[in-house]
Amino acid sequence: DHVFDDYPGGGTYLFNSEANVANYPLRISGSTRGTIGAGTGAGTVIRLAAAAGSGAACIRFTSFADLHVERIKFLLGASAGTLNFIGLRFAELRSSSVSRCSFFGPATTSDDTTAIQFDGTGTFTGAVVVSENYISNQLRGIKILGSVTDLHITNNTFYGTLSHLSSIGIDFASADCNGCMVIGNSFKLWFRGVKSIGSGIKQIGNRFEDSNPPW
Repeated sequence: DHVFDDYPGGGTYLFNSEANVANYPLRISGSTRGTIGAGTGAGTVIRLAAAAGSGAACIRFTSFADLHVERIKFLLGASAGTLNFIGLRFAELRSSSVSRCSFFGPATTSDDTTAIQFDGTGTFTGAVVVSENYISNQLRGIKILGSVTDLHITNNTFYGTLSHLSSIGIDFASADCNGCMVIGNSFKLWFRGVKSIGSGIKQIGNRFEDSNPPW
């Protein structure tokens, strides 16, 4: 129920295929979310090889509840080609969290990556917290599909790239998204900071810079 990378300073893990997880409860913990900017030290890093194929996720969860991922750096789009990689992909999910991770995509439009995707399949996804993550250079920072409620996206940093002319920091892409909260996040250089076709989506205390329009 607990996988922990306790190697001092972390390590780099290259997956040749999508890792599928079907059991719960489960906590996956790295040593650190990795350095942001020009500093040194990688922390715990997970990345996909091109062999994983287009649309693959570093980790894809088909399980249901009590899943927690923390302090891991995900490198997406490092290989050539249009691979559309996803960092974390969840089916129906309850009582779970993603915290203190980082997700780095390419700074070009050749790979259209997504940091975190909620499929919202089954009955619904709910009671989930995404907090204190750093998400950079993605086509979609967080993409929410299907039936999702009571998703709290709090205190994350979304740093985009305007070279993606359709980039969205948080994309509530389903009319079945209901009653979700976006609180205390920072958005910079996204074509759209937050886009929603859901209902009852509330934002509190978010900062938008160079996003047009922000919401």
